[in-house]
Amino acid sequence: MASSSPARRSIRNPLLRVGLPMICSVLVGTLALAQFAQGKRDLFAARDAETNALAKDVVKKKTKVDLQEELARLKNSGTFRDNYELKKVPGK
Repeated sequence: MASSSPARRSIRNPLLRVGLPMICSVLVGTLALAQFAQGKRDLFAARDAETNALAKDVVKKKTKVDLQEELARLKNSGTFRDNYELKKVPGK
């Protein structure tokens, strides 16, 4: 009776019993995560493209604002000075 048959040696070999299944599971997990991450990147790219298109439309519609003209308009409207009330802040 030969106790060192090839099938018996492969069962005793820790590389085939533990290492090979671990390497296979790591490779399969890596491939699965790569597919998931690629789908996520595609989703974000599509959303960013849509957001950028909307932002370009908003920028085109925006008008230039002159700060000096806005300040003069606020001063002349009367709400510039009458819109607040002085109150003492509670302290120590």
